[in-house]
Amino acid sequence: MGNYQCVASVNGSKLVSEDAYLQLEGLPFFSEEPQDLEITAGAAFNLSCAAQGPPEPVLVIWLQDSVPLNSLADPLAETPSVLRVRGLNHSSSFSCEAHNAKGVSTSRTAAVTVLPGQPHDLTFARRSDHSLDVMWEPGFSGAYAQEFCTIQAMPSDEDLSNVSDELYNRKIRVPPFSHTLDGLAAFTTYHVRVACHSTEGHSPWTHWVAMDTLEGAPATAPEDVVAIQNSSYTTIQWAQPRGSLNGILRGYKLVFQSGDSPEVIVDVGMTNETILSLNSSVQNLTVRIAAYTSAGDGPWSEAIMILSSETGEKWETTWWAITLGGCDAGGPSGSSFLLCSLWLGTLQSSRAEVGTSVPAFSWHWWYVVIAVATAVAATIFIIIFLARMRKKETRYGEAFEPNMEQGELVVHYRARKSYSRRTTEATLNSLGISEELKEKLQDVMIDRHRVALGKTLGEGRFLGQSLFGV
Repeated sequence: MGNYQCVASVNGSKLVSEDAYLQLEGLPFFSEEPQDLEITAGAAFNLSCAAQGPPEPVLVIWLQDSVPLNSLADPLAETPSVLRVRGLNHSSSFSCEAHNAKGVSTSRTAAVTVLPGQPHDLTFARRSDHSLDVMWEPGFSGAYAQEFCTIQAMPSDEDLSNVSDELYNRKIRVPPFSHTLDGLAAFTTYHVRVACHSTEGHSPWTHWVAMDTLEGAPATAPEDVVAIQNSSYTTIQWAQPRGSLNGILRGYKLVFQSGDSPEVIVDVGMTNETILSLNSSVQNLTVRIAAYTSAGDGPWSEAIMILSSETGEKWETTWWAITLGGCDAGGPSGSSFLLCSLWLGTLQSSRAEVGTSVPAFSWHWWYVVIAVATAVAATIFIIIFLARMRKKETRYGEAFEPNMEQGELVVHYRARKSYSRRTTEATLNSLGISEELKEKLQDVMIDRHRVALGKTLGEGRFLGQSLFGV
């Protein structure tokens, strides 16, 4: 394609023809064709198509699944052409046709795949020391149902850009869109993300979301528990558990038991040492130790046996001294430990005068408490009984007031109603008649109560005779 001339040589002179323009025409060819895409359901996207001749002009028609989307008269037909799609709910194929005077050329077919939308609202519903119950809302997946979701979790100290052995990775069937991450470390921050799958592919991952497991109890017992004894005291020492604490160590607890006596549990705080002062009457004393966090106590160590020390020729009080903060300072040989004493009993061991030791304090001290409670209850019962008797005595008024007149107890009684036995005389006095008329009427008047009584007795007698006759 271009300008061409012909040159002829005659007797040494050159003759040049006029320019001739040569142009090649044919079907359009594409300088840009639509490309494959993966989009989320409902997301907008663009496709481009460009073609040229000669001959010109070249016009473009877009096709979706082999169905034309425009005509040659539309502005969209002008090349280069950009097809703007607002969103799809199913996968489709797109292509374009280029038209000129010589014919039609067809571009490659671009496959546009619709993937599920990104999940959102990823959060935990419940949590414990070793698990997280997480839930999320799925993204829009168009015409394709979501069948699986993949959930991943990594400790916060791991590099989130690299997959490591610490990665928690599970593929679960949905719905429901929830999952329990188990086997996690206690008191640890994890980063969690989710992606869901349909038949067309998987959705984008959510952002990493930080979630914390709760604090748990220590996994192991304190180590290296030893008892160091001298003539007066026994020192118990131990080391921090080597296993996972599953939280923040808050201190240690010791449990003491002598023979068949009940166990005594003492919180010694953050110290790693305890001092005991025992006399010979305490036999077979065992000690166990456990570490604890805010979530609870860890396992107890193996029990160790503590032997008692010898007692002197005096009155002696048995104490168990344990190290605790906030108590009075003291201890053997000027020790810097703070000692708090748990009093267990009093022992009289004057061997010079008695020659035998007194049995150790009995643990059944609660019998005294029961006796005191019984006495209090009996006193309250007696008070209530006397109060009820008093109320019954004074039901019709006030009686037996403790007033003294002329050296003697005076009894007062005020009745609520007054009843006169001379009702006939009282009735006649109220009429205002003469004494002569009163005497005449008194012989003929009858008390109404007597009339009622006679009526009742008469009816009973008549009824009895009637029944006897029958």
